[in-house]
Amino acid sequence: MSRTLKQKILSRFLPQRLMVFKGDNALRTLYLTFDDGPQVKETTAILDLLQENKIAATFFCLGCHIQSYPQLAQRILDDGHLLANHSFNHMGFGALSLRERIREIEETNQVISQFTGVDTSLFRAPQGNWRMSTLMYMYRKGITGVHWSYDSEDYRDNTAQELIARFENIPPVAGDILLFHDDNLKCTEALSYLIPKWKEQGFTFNHLGQYMRNNK
Repeated sequence: MSRTLKQKILSRFLPQRLMVFKGDNALRTLYLTFDDGPQVKETTAILDLLQENKIAATFFCLGCHIQSYPQLAQRILDDGHLLANHSFNHMGFGALSLRERIREIEETNQVISQFTGVDTSLFRAPQGNWRMSTLMYMYRKGITGVHWSYDSEDYRDNTAQELIARFENIPPVAGDILLFHDDNLKCTEALSYLIPKWKEQGFTFNHLGQYMRNNK
């Protein structure tokens, strides 16, 4: 079964309490999410851009990077964004045992709790690799998985202009959870153009913590 087909099946049958694939389409809200940080240059550039535009986003961070750059993790929180779990080392979950996957999640939750005082309840699997045994563990622990409804594909060998062209050819729609990565600067360059355009079109922005609180 292809990963795309598997994700479609999961999105149809899994309760939102366990897995979120898209936000509220009744509101003209977009949910910017950034994976794999924090990184010094890249995350700082993203945070500066978000601050300039007064919008909140969700950062799915690696536990090892939070430990390396705690000042950036603190700034993410101080700027009003959500700090969420993206595993500790970004190892491919498809090749790990359940025990290893649980360790990746729990070690990162422990790191995040040092900043927030609580374990994060949102987790995104590396490469969006969701296995049923992982989901069952998450259900027992009260953790919600977050996927995405629009992949920017900024991890490919492309330019900022190509990213912009992708979004202009296939525009996002209300409720989209947009996948970006704060480990490259082309993401910031593209969003510097796209965010003002989206705001002109009447879109607002929020982090996923707010969405989850509104949809319990």
